Amino acid sequence: MAQGEYNPMLRWGGLENIAPFSNFSGKGAVAVGSLPGISPYGAFDMAGNVREWCWNKTPKGRSLRGGAWSDPPCMFNSLSQAPPMDRSPKNGFRCALYPSPEKIPKEAFQEERIPEDEFPDL
Repeated sequence: MAQGEYNPMLRWGGLENIAPFSNFSGKGAVAVGSLPGISPYGAFDMAGNVREWCWNKTPKGRSLRGGAWSDPPCMFNSLSQAPPMDRSPKNGFRCALYPSPEKIPKEAFQEERIPEDEFPDL
């Protein structure tokens, strides 16, 4: 079982429990750890700070996950896409350390097909 897999904060309520501690409706990105929002995996300020660039290719570039500081809280768990050279201040990334990289399923890095009418570019 992964750390956070059965976290009651996300399992029973999710967004309602995280959004009040996030940077949604902020004026810009904040320093990591400056807000009380923490994920079940121990990562700070994941909701409403910056959208996270992902490795996965999409029809229009690369995938982005989550909502940024100027997005509405409903973007908390969203998926979007942008060209890889897009340098919007709403886009960012986190470095990750995988203690057992061989356990990551290859599907995690596959291209994501995002229907244009379902997830518009932001």
